[in-house]
Amino acid sequence: MKRYRSVYTICLSLSLGLTSAAAQTAEGLNGGDPFKLERGRSFAASATRSAAKRETVPTQPAAVAILSDIDEALSIIRRNHFSVQGPDKLTRSSITSMLRSLDPHSDYYDADEFSSLTGSHAGEYSGTGSTIVAYEQNGRFETFVISTVEGSSAHRAGLRFGDRIVAVAGQPVSGRSSLDVRNLIRGKGGTAVEMVIERDAKTHIVTLIREPLPRPSIKNHFTLGDGTVGYIAMTDGFSNTTYDEFVAAMADLRSRGATSLVLDLRGNRGGIVEASVKVTEHFLPAGRKILTQRGRTRNDDLVWYSGNQAPETMPLTVIVDGQTASAAEIVAGALQDNDRALIVGEKTFGKGLVQNVIGLRDGSGITLTAARYYLPSGRSLQRDYSDAGLYDYYKQTNRAATIETGSLIMRTYAGRPVTGGDGISPDVKAAPANVTEEEASLIDPIFFFVVDRLSNPETRRRLEQNILVVPNTVGEVHVDEFAKRLAVTDIELIQRNRVFITQQLQYTFTLALFGTKAAGQVQASADAVITEATATLPQARQLASRPVAQK
Repeated sequence: MKRYRSVYTICLSLSLGLTSAAAQTAEGLNGGDPFKLERGRSFAASATRSAAKRETVPTQPAAVAILSDIDEALSIIRRNHFSVQGPDKLTRSSITSMLRSLDPHSDYYDADEFSSLTGSHAGEYSGTGSTIVAYEQNGRFETFVISTVEGSSAHRAGLRFGDRIVAVAGQPVSGRSSLDVRNLIRGKGGTAVEMVIERDAKTHIVTLIREPLPRPSIKNHFTLGDGTVGYIAMTDGFSNTTYDEFVAAMADLRSRGATSLVLDLRGNRGGIVEASVKVTEHFLPAGRKILTQRGRTRNDDLVWYSGNQAPETMPLTVIVDGQTASAAEIVAGALQDNDRALIVGEKTFGKGLVQNVIGLRDGSGITLTAARYYLPSGRSLQRDYSDAGLYDYYKQTNRAATIETGSLIMRTYAGRPVTGGDGISPDVKAAPANVTEEEASLIDPIFFFVVDRLSNPETRRRLEQNILVVPNTVGEVHVDEFAKRLAVTDIELIQRNRVFITQQLQYTFTLALFGTKAAGQVQASADAVITEATATLPQARQLASRPVAQK
């Protein structure tokens, strides 16, 4: 069966930037993003303070007795169970099971995972600067470079869109997944990796150095439509650099003439809460409540208020989806509760628990839920997990959906009703268009068509100039030629999917010639949810001017 991928996002959503662990999607802990909404893989890091916290094993008589019992149990299992179980695996299983009985977000990490976890918020990673994707060619998956980070080792080596990776460190990679290829390429910072690259039927050997690279949390920003609507894609979590990146993006958008803003939090799985609070504060006047944290002890009880004497006043809509979680939900929820923004999209994940990050003596560590977040209206973000299994909870199955949540009605600053205990419900519902199986079957052929067209230097230069002079036309111009190259006898197939083919060609040509940021702008222009968020801006302006409700 063909792979299903969203229009235009194919290269971005499956891209495997060659980074160190915990750096980006498909590369974090156990191969997952540090903010990925799987078992124990999402947490609102309340605690820049707690990352350095170290716990020692107590030596009280009760603790000694417990440790003795555990040691005896592990010894019996190792001696008598029919399978051979290493002590590390048994220890991990016992600790994980214990934490699992508490809540869905408390978890255990071995030494390597914990090092990745605590180092994932610096806004930097070690890698080659390549982004790779697998496409099916002649019945086999081949891995191709689709972009490089400017200034990176891959960029300096001249790697570019369409280069096929033939071998890595002497190992052929044809037929292997992008994940396998990525694992061969990535490694310790400062080391070298040799790759064989094929371009225009000729092979080249390149040596890349794995080195520190910036990992911005804001991947893109630009203006939409007539240039008065600014757009910021804040989709990669909140790190220590997020707010500075946000301020720089806002300043650039203003210089370009933006007078309103669409903030995209889709897929943003959380991160450092202080960063999310700063972004929220940017739009709220001094004295407005942003967030309350309540924990087991007074030390865990905190309240955040805005101290901004000159907040940003431009109309604002915020886009969310089912993968918007944790710290990202704080931004959406606090802006909604303060009637500062209209929320557009789909219901968010619903994670309002706070984890402390605690290091253990052997270098491993745990994230332990210590508190709960409450939005300005008093509502909690956290979905009920008491009667749903972990699978139901993380996959948000129908079983989890049947649990009564969100029935508690709260009021926003201006008196609008909002529900608690079930994530953030959007003010305006909007969902992206699904890609059909027929459309998905055309994505790989479009990629190879673009690679072939750009193999001719003169054609490449002409297309580059055409896109700059007459934007958004290169796709339509090439639809018929693509159909001829595809040798499709079913004319109706092309006609049925002509809009999709046109848009995908436009996106892929732009990606190849101008990189991911320019391609992202093409993607946004055809995104139905972004279009809805833009159309909602006049309502957002009216909302922000509403009088405060009588308390």
